[in-house]
Amino acid sequence: MLVKARTYCQEHPIASTVVKSWDNSQVTESHRMAKETLPLDISNTAELVRLAEEVARTATARLLRRDHESLAVLSPLPAFATRRRRANTEADLAAFRAAAGAWSDLDLDRFLEAIDSSRRLDRPPAEF
Repeated sequence: MLVKARTYCQEHPIASTVVKSWDNSQVTESHRMAKETLPLDISNTAELVRLAEEVARTATARLLRRDHESLAVLSPLPAFATRRRRANTEADLAAFRAAAGAWSDLDLDRFLEAIDSSRRLDRPPAEF
């Protein structure tokens, strides 16, 4: 039996789902956005542009309120790390060229049949 509870942390605006299984162990799944976010052009709303720029610059979410009512959370976009790619060396290019045609003697029909038969094996799944 699984029991789910939605929680919301005001300091860190991430909705979390806590799942409790029959043995009372917990698994927590965090989701920044459950649905697709619809874009809204704020170019002509100076105060909102200023707030959005401040949130982006400080990387700190802001809770938007009217009187004593919380309306929305303005949060910065996650920073995506760019992966640096190393330049190919002559050894890389030589290995690539040497691999060309390496499977030319492969019997494709036998290969596909072997894959298909291995998928139908009745064995327990691997444990991690």
